[in-house]
Amino acid sequence: MGISKDEDLKKIKHNKEEWNNLLKMAVTVEKDIASPVKAESDKSKENLAKFEEHLKEYYIKMKKEDFYQYKTGAEASRETLGRVKNEITKFQEEFNNFVYFSKMFSFEEATEGAEKNLNIIINEHQIMLKLWNHIEKCQNQFAQYLKVPFQTVDPVEMDEEVKKLRKELTDIKGVDRKSNTYIGLNDEIKKWSTFLPLLSELKDKAMIVEDGRHWAKVKKLVG
Repeated sequence: MGISKDEDLKKIKHNKEEWNNLLKMAVTVEKDIASPVKAESDKSKENLAKFEEHLKEYYIKMKKEDFYQYKTGAEASRETLGRVKNEITKFQEEFNNFVYFSKMFSFEEATEGAEKNLNIIINEHQIMLKLWNHIEKCQNQFAQYLKVPFQTVDPVEMDEEVKKLRKELTDIKGVDRKSNTYIGLNDEIKKWSTFLPLLSELKDKAMIVEDGRHWAKVKKLVG
């Protein structure tokens, strides 16, 4: 039994010496790699700053894309928005890499600027996608109105539908109401809001008289 205890003590002493040697080695290695680690950390910070600036420039460039012009149309705008979405996905992947290195080199707070710029781009893209979805919905509805025969048209019902479309437009949060895209759709909705009450008057029974003088006057006015 005594021999076993001695051997155990020797093993414990040996393990303790090995542990102390490892600690000394770790300190030495830490000193040796301190300079390369700092260099890599500084490089990552520099690249992060460039990435943050790039996102800022990208946002300015994005604001000039064709989906900010109403005349572009839904199909072409969706195509451009799809390309921007793909670019955003790449930005998110790149940002995640910076987050990883920021945790490794302990400069996590430095990612806040890039995160803010990236979120601005993401939110703007989502807003414009919602706007163009609504534009397409409105244009399809208006196209259907034009196919309804005059005899069966219901201006009152159509007017209520147009009011709902206008409310849905104004309910889109964050949209730039001064943008050409927003103004374009808003103007088109206004035209229908002006036209439908006139259409109601034309549908009035008082327009139907034996001599047809009321419709004759309308024809003369419109040429």
